[in-house]
Amino acid sequence: MNKLNLIYKNDIVGNLPKILLVLLLLSFGMHNYHLTYLLGVVFLISCIKTFDDFNSKLISLFFFAYYFIPLPNISTYRGTISYETLSIYSLMIIIGMLPILIKNKPRTIFGDHKKIILNKAFEKAVSIHLILTYLFTLFIFYTYGNTLVHQELRFSISPYITYIVKSSIYIPLFYAFIKPLKKTNYTLLKYVILPLIPSLIIGSRGTVISILISIGIIYILHAYKNNEEYSIKNDLVWSKFKNTIYALGGIILFIIHSFYYSRRIFSDTLISNMDVVKKYFNSDSPLYLPILPLYTSFRETIGIANVIITKDVVNDVVPYPLFVCELFTVLPGTQPSPGKIIGDIIGRKLGGGLTPNILGGVYVDFGVLAIFSCVLFTLIIKYFYSRSNSNDSYKILYALTITQFFHLFHRGFLKPEYFMAYIVIGIYLYILSLPEKVSL
Repeated sequence: MNKLNLIYKNDIVGNLPKILLVLLLLSFGMHNYHLTYLLGVVFLISCIKTFDDFNSKLISLFFFAYYFIPLPNISTYRGTISYETLSIYSLMIIIGMLPILIKNKPRTIFGDHKKIILNKAFEKAVSIHLILTYLFTLFIFYTYGNTLVHQELRFSISPYITYIVKSSIYIPLFYAFIKPLKKTNYTLLKYVILPLIPSLIIGSRGTVISILISIGIIYILHAYKNNEEYSIKNDLVWSKFKNTIYALGGIILFIIHSFYYSRRIFSDTLISNMDVVKKYFNSDSPLYLPILPLYTSFRETIGIANVIITKDVVNDVVPYPLFVCELFTVLPGTQPSPGKIIGDIIGRKLGGGLTPNILGGVYVDFGVLAIFSCVLFTLIIKYFYSRSNSNDSYKILYALTITQFFHLFHRGFLKPEYFMAYIVIGIYLYILSLPEKVSL
């Protein structure tokens, strides 16, 4: 009897996300902001609690963060989010979740496990790459000024130079495959710290955070045995890497907070951190300061998307979708970036563009069809995830793709550097295929 009760209980728990999903969809007919928001939050929490595989839980956590944090109208920052925006945003996330809500057939093993083995050619290529990156970083300092302190200067840097400087951030994705006995302070410096510094210097914190998350993902996947399912319930893997993951989380929060606060401290245009609290939260309490970096960052994106939706902003500036507009900025001549186009339409204070998240970035050209913005990416991510069990290269491709999607979701527009990432990774994977002796 107890066994039957356990089976019945597990069946209910397993179907809980689907039950809550139906309730969430039904709530759209009531047009109650608080009810829909609450059901959306509970639905995503149920997904986090129910799903056992790593990919499903990670995507659920990401959608939960971008749903739970920015949608409450607890401040006037970027206006008040309308019910129309909430419902479209909820539908986009629901459809994006479908690939992980639908159960797959038993996993197929794709041949023998293909490992990544680092060689001397890789070591030399990294050295040359770092020298090139730091030369261009020095050129930026000499030509444009101290972009680390005055982050607004980065908007004046040529995109070609920016891409070269950022190209080194993909080197750390190979660090997990260095043999444990050969991991030293030197290898940590060369293959992780030095490749990330140039991007931080030019104020590109988002890409650095993405790579740090990718490193954590690769380390976790690499800890499982060959062709082993990535079960979160595997206590051996979690106990082995939980301290590393906590440390990465701490570093990410430090980067987010330090860049947010310093940007306003050294800016002649932006108001101070406490003025943000006074103006948008109608309070003098410094207790709001710890939540400002995450809340305002997430709120910024959904707030801009809300303006696009409620004011029915359309793209009448360029003849192609704004979602792909930035890809044209690498062509000869001068082409406007999509963020700046949106900024010119709805207003901006700095020289950079605005980030309307993927909902706003697609809605401006395709309207409510933006609800399908995420599902293609989650399907691709799920494919790379399924291949990563038996192929180390797919571990890197999975980690890179899911964090690129997170960055794209936040930003709202495709960037050339998303494609450059796969080019850089492809070059290094080719170098690793060369028949040379192992050195790392």
